[in-house]
Amino acid sequence: MRCVAVVPEFFGTEDYILKTYIENGLDVYPFVKRIGFSNPFLLIKSGLGFNMDNDLEKYWVNLSNYIEDYCNKVKPDLIIVTQGMQLLPDAVKRLKKSCVTVLRMSDRISLFPQLEERLKYYDFVYSYSKEEVDYINSKGYEACFYPGGFDSDTYYPIDDMSKDIDICFVG
Repeated sequence: MRCVAVVPEFFGTEDYILKTYIENGLDVYPFVKRIGFSNPFLLIKSGLGFNMDNDLEKYWVNLSNYIEDYCNKVKPDLIIVTQGMQLLPDAVKRLKKSCVTVLRMSDRISLFPQLEERLKYYDFVYSYSKEEVDYINSKGYEACFYPGGFDSDTYYPIDDMSKDIDICFVG
């Protein structure tokens, strides 16, 4: 199955997400991009003329159009969009005519209020959280639990390593 995977560049997590899709038999055409401005508040403070409302809206429109154009070239059977902010509702509606649209949530919907309104445009949603799945299903949308994971080629035990701390957090 030909799949466009829209994955934000985020500290290497995009690599294991794409690897997981490939290992599960998808013919993946990745669309990996750092999402958002590096820091719009610093741009405003520096006086570079960044208008939060106008420029941010233009950014999302341009990014959505770019992804839609990419999909029109690749002609996927499936598009999996991580987080969903990258595609505007009209783009999802148009893409839905030619492929299955899936939203992959790796954060709470409450962190992205506009996403709740966008759920209706996707064919399916999967989430890292059973509570989020219950919430999404209670709103009348189809969702399932898909636990997060890690790349065992990147994160693995190191034998014979002396430790100098008692706790280590990776994630």
